[in-house]
Amino acid sequence: MEVPPAAECVSGEADSSRTITIRVDDEVGGFGSIGSQVPSGLTPGTVRVVVETDEENADPITVTLQSEDGAQQIAGVEPAATCGVDLELAGGDYVVTSDVTDGDAEFTVVEE
Repeated sequence: MEVPPAAECVSGEADSSRTITIRVDDEVGGFGSIGSQVPSGLTPGTVRVVVETDEENADPITVTLQSEDGAQQIAGVEPAATCGVDLELAGGDYVVTSDVTDGDAEFTVVEE
């Protein structure tokens, strides 16, 4: 399931206890890294996923959140941008990848 591209990012404040931040740096100006900051005890439901990209990234990026239930993508996040998208996440383990890095990040949404 593809979610809105960066041009349709949501604005406004989000509850920090329900916000996941994903940072992506491609190999052009950096080391090619992906990392995540996830609140402890995150439970299923609507979660704001914020993608932050490095200013030296060469092109827009796509981030994929993969779980046993399938994949969700946030596509078209421009270099030096921050894009927040509200997603419905079920309980379980997630692996986050991007189309510009070889690594991944992992997090768990705790079943209630």
